Amino acid sequence: MTIPNLFTARFIHRITKTRSHAQVEEMGGGVLADEMGMGKSLSTLALIVQTLEAGRLWAEKKRGEEHTSAKVRRHSPATLIIVPSALLINNWLNEINIHAGDALKTIKYHGQGRVKDATDLEDCDIVITTYNTLAAEAAGKRSLLHKINWYRVVLDEGKQYLAYFTTMLDPQLTCVFSS
Repeated sequence: MTIPNLFTARFIHRITKTRSHAQVEEMGGGVLADEMGMGKSLSTLALIVQTLEAGRLWAEKKRGEEHTSAKVRRHSPATLIIVPSALLINNWLNEINIHAGDALKTIKYHGQGRVKDATDLEDCDIVITTYNTLAAEAAGKRSLLHKINWYRVVLDEGKQYLAYFTTMLDPQLTCVFSS
């Protein structure tokens, strides 16, 4: 077994300067860090609506690539929104209802009655859960959420959780809310 020499790596990440022999797919990302009440949730909902078709195309493409991949994962065009508390889940659901009505298929992934089938999570537009639910499932090795590659992940009030997500997971972070 040969160990790759990181000093002769062909690819160097522009920002982190991480070296790799294989080209890493660049992911989009961003941070919304406006003051409270400035419309971060509404801006995110507008982005989700605007990119619904792009998410579907991305998921279809990734699903088509599964046959060549040794590591088969599920791919969802949905946006996963992670919030600190169940109260904020309800806030998001209210905002979605006010601004999008039934136009976005949304799943609340929290509590005892949460969805047990990953197919349901793949075929929606938004999944909302809490950091505690995500962490508890990850610790129990039974997380549906971790078995899915999400088109977009939104960390609401994410500044206190960002270190965990960037070091422990391989997230495709798009929005981190901070107020």
